[in-house]
Amino acid sequence: MSLKSFSRAALAGLFFLCFSATDLVSLEETVEQRAAAIHDAVLTIDTHVDTPMRLTQPGYDIAKKNDPRKGGGKLDFPRMKEGGLDAVFFAVFVGQGPRTSEGNQKAKDEALKTLEAIDKAVKTNSGIVEKALTADDAYRIEKKHKRAIYIGMENGYPVGRDLSM
Repeated sequence: MSLKSFSRAALAGLFFLCFSATDLVSLEETVEQRAAAIHDAVLTIDTHVDTPMRLTQPGYDIAKKNDPRKGGGKLDFPRMKEGGLDAVFFAVFVGQGPRTSEGNQKAKDEALKTLEAIDKAVKTNSGIVEKALTADDAYRIEKKHKRAIYIGMENGYPVGRDLSM
């Protein structure tokens, strides 16, 4: 192969690489755009959020955008909207303690305190969030341009031996 032929082949290869890279970038943007469109079109749900633990802390306001680097947690109502998160399951969590009637009562009291804090946050912010109880509620609430708040319990300790709880 002559130097002239080699140079032509190298130049053709360089053009091919440049145009291929350009195609890859535009393809990547197209994939991002498609992903964003899908995200906007579907109902998005986070099935486990520990934020309710913060709701009982003095000074914490879930209606404000909180800095996670300063103990603000990973979720608040403004960031739900910004991220296109339509619904969440707030976890009512109480750490495991002694399996005694006193221990169960203390856990029940803590769980009820968290549930009250969730109710208060939902009522205070009723213009942007609403409590959801069924799967259909999430779609109904989304149509109102609000965020759906489900409640789940992590760890059955607050129930104790009382299955009616």
